[in-house]
Amino acid sequence: MPKTRPISTAFKYADQMLQVLEGNHPACKSETKAEEVVAQIRRDFSSLAYQRRMIYEVRRAVLSMNARDPRFYEDLKALAAEVEQTIKAADADDAAVVRERFRAFRTASLTEQIRYQAATRRDLGPLFPGDGDAAARLNKLVLDMHIEPACLAKLRPPADLKAELDRRESEQLLKKSSSVLVLPGATVRGLYEWALSILRRAGRDAAHDAAFRGDLAVALALVTGRRMSELLLTGVFHPVPGKKHVARFSGQLKKTGLTAMAAGAHPVEYNIPLLAPVVMVRSALRALRRAFPLPENATPQDVNSRYCHVLARAVKARMDVLLGDAPAQDACGHFRFHRLREIYAIVSFDACRPRGKTGVVVGGLSLHEHVRRVCGHKDQNISARYAKMQIDGDPGLRVEYP
Repeated sequence: MPKTRPISTAFKYADQMLQVLEGNHPACKSETKAEEVVAQIRRDFSSLAYQRRMIYEVRRAVLSMNARDPRFYEDLKALAAEVEQTIKAADADDAAVVRERFRAFRTASLTEQIRYQAATRRDLGPLFPGDGDAAARLNKLVLDMHIEPACLAKLRPPADLKAELDRRESEQLLKKSSSVLVLPGATVRGLYEWALSILRRAGRDAAHDAAFRGDLAVALALVTGRRMSELLLTGVFHPVPGKKHVARFSGQLKKTGLTAMAAGAHPVEYNIPLLAPVVMVRSALRALRRAFPLPENATPQDVNSRYCHVLARAVKARMDVLLGDAPAQDACGHFRFHRLREIYAIVSFDACRPRGKTGVVVGGLSLHEHVRRVCGHKDQNISARYAKMQIDGDPGLRVEYP
């Protein structure tokens, strides 16, 4: 992979696009320029994965520059005129809602305006709520607006690039799935006994023991299945009444559903099983965040830049010890922090499966559907990657299904 910094290089290409957009050239001119930029990226970089990444970085850079379609401002005037007419005819409460929604849209960034329009188009939270004719007229104007510059449609990986990368990723997935890591049930039981012992000590030892801080992150990942940035920054575990080992989780990363983007929509939330009591998890999470401090406006990128290597070393050191005779690595590579999420998915599947009086499994979800639900995946194709890990024997863990 090239050593060039992707973000700074992306803005170099995006500047070329901005010169065309700010010159008020016809849409065909900006589309042609976008095609030229994509072609230049493909010439400049030999790695196909890096080509795709750079194209998307340029797209994000163009979006961040807030250069809209030249027709947008005329469309906005038409929407403003209709808003004024609607406010005059509405009662005070409805008028206040319309005025506030228009103000939010008018002052939003380009990316946010695109999301408003997309949510309105897919009926996932129209910009102007209500079932009356006035709301319908306003939302129709929003749908008809020319917001994003025409060049964005061309700032996408070409079909041949996508097809080749999809083929390579399928081959890699097949290779990973054909190499199964088998963990003995007794080893898994010992792993989670260790994790519970770490969580019990969280408030006492996390503040002044560097090695313990890494162990605490590993233990929380094992019992919750959450990503590093979700544990250190975004994740929230809400108790579910009457369920000791279930939490309603919010703060998931990589969730691109439009419901989460729609104006006024709540963050994506869903119930997950925990392999430790929720009270213990919440207490340990507070200790973990005190042990790994972040600035007030931190992003997931800040988490990775500060703590990725520290926690990777903690995972490797601890898993090599805990797994004992079980292989600490396989053809899929060394244990990384994300592998703890895979262990959680497989162990929680076994722990949540319904059993009869004799302890024999009596149905329940398929493995892939369980993984999709507890990890918040969009579909089972992503969850299929977790099938490369199996448990040999009963580890004896039992928790209620969420």
